[in-house]
Amino acid sequence: MIVNKRVLRGCQPSTPLQLYQQLWMSQQCHSLSTNIKPAAPNDDSREEGVFTALISTVRHFNDGLSRLKVDFLISLHIREAEETRLHLDRKIRKEQESREGKSSMIKSDDCPTIVDRRKRWLVKHMPALTSRRSARHLVQTTKDLQTTLPTALGFLIPVFGYTFLVLGVMFPKVLLSRQFHTDEQKRKFALDEYGFRMDLFRPLSSNFWGSFMMRPRVMHSKNKIRSVEMDGTLTFEDVDAAGPILDESSMQYLYDLCHELLPDGASNNANAFSNLPTSHLHSLALACNLPSILPLPSAVSSELMQVCFPRKFIESRLTFLAEDIIVDDATLIGEGYLDNGCATLTFDEVMNSCVARGLPVGRLAKDVSAGVNEEAAGMSRLLTNHLKMMRGVMMVRETFSVDGKQVLTSGVGLGSKRELVRDSALQLLVLHLSAIRYDIK
Repeated sequence: MIVNKRVLRGCQPSTPLQLYQQLWMSQQCHSLSTNIKPAAPNDDSREEGVFTALISTVRHFNDGLSRLKVDFLISLHIREAEETRLHLDRKIRKEQESREGKSSMIKSDDCPTIVDRRKRWLVKHMPALTSRRSARHLVQTTKDLQTTLPTALGFLIPVFGYTFLVLGVMFPKVLLSRQFHTDEQKRKFALDEYGFRMDLFRPLSSNFWGSFMMRPRVMHSKNKIRSVEMDGTLTFEDVDAAGPILDESSMQYLYDLCHELLPDGASNNANAFSNLPTSHLHSLALACNLPSILPLPSAVSSELMQVCFPRKFIESRLTFLAEDIIVDDATLIGEGYLDNGCATLTFDEVMNSCVARGLPVGRLAKDVSAGVNEEAAGMSRLLTNHLKMMRGVMMVRETFSVDGKQVLTSGVGLGSKRELVRDSALQLLVLHLSAIRYDIK
């Protein structure tokens, strides 16, 4: 038996009984010292932790509301500046008419960007914005208000308002706008959306080629140029993370194919999606992630969209999405972003542009073979390649007669946005392009 000398120090036992008592006491003290555990947190400490987390959530929500308010005020200033410029344009036009004695028109291409309603493209003298960034801010703020206002107004209800706060925390992508998202959440949402759309690209591509009873096959040649042989040939010299970078002749071939999907005898300004079979239309809507407007799991919302959404509603949403991308592409090209490789766009601007066009984002945008190891550089390269391909079919071409045949020359300049946004074949092409490239890469 081990004797604790510190306990016995200064106390020499006189009898064996006293020695036994002292040894027993030392063992009890040692067992107590080794078996002592920290006290379990009581209910008060748990309640304090929950209350602290709730306060932090409320503060984060209030910060998001403040950022949304600032963006809304900025949008009001942009609209005011837009109306002021429109008023000045009208005043100048009236002065010119009074001096010259005849009507004068401001060129329609003085209006480089769409604001928030595509109907404005049908107006003769529409409001004009000089910056793509200002126009995108107006469009995005309108979407943010539509997304967040129901949750924000519900939060103002006494007592029951916290229910809306909890729902917003549970479903931030659906019920809250970008002002409430962290940088990590934004990247995660972008990756999730591309992953969802990527799984639907091959079925959409099959529907597209099935309309012409074709199936592309990638053929490798000895030189750098590779081709996709069908009844026609798609050629490309390089690939990126999204697929082959098609040249101008290949893009023109796809554009001509999209013309065949339009209704017979219809003009190029007709409804681009009215002639698509229902299965093809639903496949296109799913690949464009239209079910994301429903606050439900993707599997459930996809089924509901195919069963409950009217065909006219789906066609309208696809038309609006295609027009938005076409105008944005034309604006990016016109403002020189294609020439500088989209280097002056912010990270969020590049990521949002890639998401809208169905291009890889985040880590999926890296291309080690091309020496692109950073997410921002990879997404900028993808967006630049997309703009390069779209420019090939957006250019205005001149025709001349040779031996009685009409010959189409190369592009002589970017087409008017008023005409581009109404081009039904271009609408079909821009929504199918990512799926076509992904399927043949």
